[in-house]
Parts: sequence; C-alpha cells; structure tokens
Amino acid sequence: MNLRSILLVVAALLAFLGEAAAISRFTASVQDQSGLTQQADTSLVIRRVWKGEYPLSGLEAASPDGRYFSAVDWYTGNLMVAAFETEEWRRVTDTGSWAGGSMEWAESSVFSPDGRELAYTWWSDKEGGYGVRIIGVDGSNPRVIVPHSEDNSHISVEDWSADGAQLLIKVLGADYVWRLTLVSAADGSTRVVKTLDERSPQVAAFSPDGRYVGYDIAPDAGSRDHDIYAVAVDGARERELVGANGDDRLMGWTPDGGGILFYSDRELTRGIWRLPVANGRPAGRPELLRADIWQLLPIGFSQDKYFYAVITQAMQVHTATLDIEAGRVVTTPTPIADPARGTSQHGVWSPDGRQLAYLWQEHGDAGWQLAISNLAGGDTRVMPLPFAEVERLEWVPDSRTIMLFGRYRQESGLFRFDLGSGEVTPVLSGPEAPEELPFHASFTPDGKTLFFAREIDPGSNRWWLVARELASGSERQVARLARSSRQLASGWDLHVSVAPGGRTVAVSEQDPESRIVKISILPASGGEAREVYRTPRPIMGSGVLCWTPDGRYILFRAVDDQQNMDVIVIPSAGGESRRIADVPGFWGFNLHPDGRRFTINYGGATKGEIWVIENLP
Repeated sequence: MNLRSILLVVAALLAFLGEAAAISRFTASVQDQSGLTQQADTSLVIRRVWKGEYPLSGLEAASPDGRYFSAVDWYTGNLMVAAFETEEWRRVTDTGSWAGGSMEWAESSVFSPDGRELAYTWWSDKEGGYGVRIIGVDGSNPRVIVPHSEDNSHISVEDWSADGAQLLIKVLGADYVWRLTLVSAADGSTRVVKTLDERSPQVAAFSPDGRYVGYDIAPDAGSRDHDIYAVAVDGARERELVGANGDDRLMGWTPDGGGILFYSDRELTRGIWRLPVANGRPAGRPELLRADIWQLLPIGFSQDKYFYAVITQAMQVHTATLDIEAGRVVTTPTPIADPARGTSQHGVWSPDGRQLAYLWQEHGDAGWQLAISNLAGGDTRVMPLPFAEVERLEWVPDSRTIMLFGRYRQESGLFRFDLGSGEVTPVLSGPEAPEELPFHASFTPDGKTLFFAREIDPGSNRWWLVARELASGSERQVARLARSSRQLASGWDLHVSVAPGGRTVAVSEQDPESRIVKISILPASGGEAREVYRTPRPIMGSGVLCWTPDGRYILFRAVDDQQNMDVIVIPSAGGESRRIADVPGFWGFNLHPDGRRFTINYGGATKGEIWVIENLP
C-alpha cells in the first residue's frame, strides 16, 4: 500500500449538492401492496450543519451525541475530530506530516456507542500494512485490535455494535476477495460473516439489535447499480432487501430497528426511501420519504438524526499549456468536465493528439467509467469499465485501444481494452506482473515493447530494467538498477520513460536514505548509463518522468521536502536544468504530442458540506 491508495480512497468519496431549502414539505407518490398509487404527506427537516475544506476528503462518522464528526486530515494522514458548531479541528493521532517522512495514515473510522473511543483503519509502512486500532477521542490509550499485515490488501472499519462488543470491518485479502468480518472489541478475535468476491460493499452496518448486517453491493462486477441485503451475524441466513429496480444504496438501519433507509434512483430521481424490515427480511414495500436529494454520501445515524455529506469542490483533470523554452505555464488550467457532475482522473492524450481519455465518476457513484473526448468537438463517449481498480491509462498507436494498468477479475497487471467492443485482453497479469508495474512502466513508440523494473529472484533486492516484447512475452535484461531495498519498489521512487525514437530510456532512481533522486539515460539495447540530473534536496513524491516529443528535454515532475510542486526541464544532451515553478496539481501529468498542452489532476482543496435529516418517521 502506498500513497496512490490515499488518492484512490479520496477519489472514491466525491459528490455534489447545491444549497437547498432548509425546511420544506412535500407530497410524494408511492404504491401500496395492490400496486395502486396513493399519496403520502410527510414533513422532514433537512438542514446544513457544516461547511468547510475538509469534509469528504476523509470524513467517516458522526458521534453518538451528534456533536462531532471524525475525518482524516490528508495534509498529515492523522485522524481528526471536529465539532459541528465551532468547526474546530482536533488531532487524535499524531504522526507529524508527509514532509517529515511519515508513511503512516488513518482511513475509515467509527465512534464507540458511548462516544468515548474511535476504531479506525491504520496503514503503517513500518508495521507492515493495514491494521485496525482503537483510541480514545482525546488521543489516549491507543491499541492495535487487528494486527497489521501485508495480507490485508485493504481494511475499512464500517460499524460498532450497539452493545459495544463487536466491530464490523470489510477486509480485502491477498486473494483480492472482500470479506465482511466481525472483530471482538475486547480481544481482537475475528469471524467472517460473509465472503464476497472482488466487489466491495459501499456501506455495511449492524442492525440495532446486533442480529443482522445490512450491506449494499453491485449484482456483478460491471454494474453501476447496487442491491441491498441483510445477512445474519452467524452467516447462516441472507435475504435480499432491495433490488432489481435501479441503483439502491444503503444509508443505515433506523434506530428503532424496524427498517432501513436507502438512497435510490428508482423513481427517475434520486431520493430517500424507507423499507420496513423484520427478522432480516422485508416487512412491507419501500416508501419514498423525500425526492430530489442529489448526490448523498452516507455518514450514518446519531440517535434519531441522520447525517450525510456532499462535495462542492473536488479534484478534476485540467488542461493547460506549457511554454518549455520560456519556462512557464501560459494558460490557466481548465477542467475537462463539469465539476458539478462528477470527478475525473488520469487524463491521457491519444497518439494523434485528437482525443483525450480519462476516468470519470458521477458524484455519488461507486464505480469509474472510461470517457473519450473528441478535441475537435462533439459528445464525450462514456463506457463502463469492468475493472475492480484502475491505476493508469495509456494509448497505443492505433488510437482504438487503451492499455489499462489495474485489477480485472482478481488479477492485477496490464490489460488491453478495445474501445469498440469493450473486450478486455490480459497482456501482463497475475504472478508475472510486478505489483508496482503501473508506476514505472513505459511503452516504446510502436507500442510493441514495455520497459519496466523487475526484481530478479523474489526477495533478492536485485533489480533490473527489463524489456518485454508484448506479442511473444519474451523478456531481456537491459541494465542493473541501483536499488537497495524492496521499499523502493513503491512506484514513488522509480520511473521509466522511453525516448520518442525508442533508442534510449530515461530512468529516475531514489536513494532510500537521503531520498535524493538521480536521472540517467541509457541505450534501450543495454549499455552504460549517463547521469543527466540529480536533485539538490530530498523528494517526497515524484509524479512523472517523460520526454518532450522532439526528444530534446526530459520533464521530471516532483514534490520536494519544501512542498514545491515544480516541473524540472532537463536537457537530454546534457546541460543545466531549469524549473517551471508552481505548476498546479500533484499527479496525473501527461504531455500532449504537440509538446505544449498537458493534463494534470487539480482542483485545489476538497470542500464539502454536512447535512442532517430530522423528524424521520
């Protein structure tokens, strides 16, 4: 696990809602058991209780008394608690900051039923991966409840039972299978309630009596819609609660235990519905409580109130123009899509420069889609992606195929995605594919050969730059890489870029102790490397290494220990480098074939709002 997972976790929590009327009455059309339409007149109070910079970049839970919420401060990776009324933040954990070299961070969290403690996911490089911890809301008595392990590909803390005895967590194992798991809050013993597959539930929650777990999940890996289920905590019985009628997302169990709230588009408008539930099965028909509630992100109940959140500003792929000779950005970055509708990632230009591909996610949606924009005008084409995870996009020369680095059908690696048929073909996946492949791989201009780093003999710490012929699968060693630890395989420490002519390769390597980066050029056929650049100060994260189309320069995009987000222009023939300062954004930099336009993931600070629903029936 590395910083990319933070970015994926941040990208998955995006939504939008304009400021609505605080209090309103409405009349909704519902159907009774006979299918006849009847009128239901219900009054709800919906009001905004928080507005600021942090929500939804890591917001997780409301306290039982409804006064506080927990979140992650992605500037430092720490777990935070904030008061709704004062909007004052207080740090619960203390790891310092990214600039200080910390490679630990919090993610999901829930309050204990008495509000005195928080259970939360914690990733630690030095502890060996994901684990679950419990800590007092004042930062006291921290303890590990689920040990950290490399076998935990991901963990999310979902709920704490009303009696305080058990936690509910989602665990993605090393086999890329999700499991809903119970954890004893006293001794950390675990028991699997439900084994799923590569599909992850968006929300999972205990029923108030602790007898059932409700969760929502897509019916298949390629679906954007979700259905809702209830499974007994002993795993013996499971029932579908809501399904087969649109996209249904669990919000939570009502405090009296008599039903669930869910968010659905079943009436051609996003709205909040209530379903009566008894003994883990439907006890009536869904009732519409409020229509026209758009892009709701569930937080959960606090006594008889329900909290949810929305995003008003989030990261987007932007385009701008770079004047490399003048050393400056000459146009203001512009988002490629309407920020009010969704969020985007990984913008890449087609080889002919006529199209732009990127990942697209509607606000409130769980999955990513592939969007293809024609730069000459016309509609943007959006295609579903049957991938559990996508970490990078690349075009190949025919402009009819996209190469995707990600996870497909429980295997990670490189896949070919046909833009016409949507067919997925594995290229380099499974045990053959290095875990870090998406972050240090580069294609030759003809798309036939892939250069990347591979460890020769697992655990040997002997790393080589290799060239793989994609048609035959044959590989050859090009050069030994000066790497001294497995940690340097994270992708933030090494980048590879093949020159436009395909005859030379640029490689950036980072010293594990000083974090100083050097960049070298070497023949693609193998031979002596020539150093062309060395950073004057430590690099905290590097986002790109690429050539200009004429081969005259290498561009190195990085964030140093002073938080400078610059593009370094390095003459490939040798000579003094120069900085293009204050290029916005951090990751996702991609240069257009004209050598001037570029894409960047950018959007400033994530901003959002928290709303509360009162007077629920």
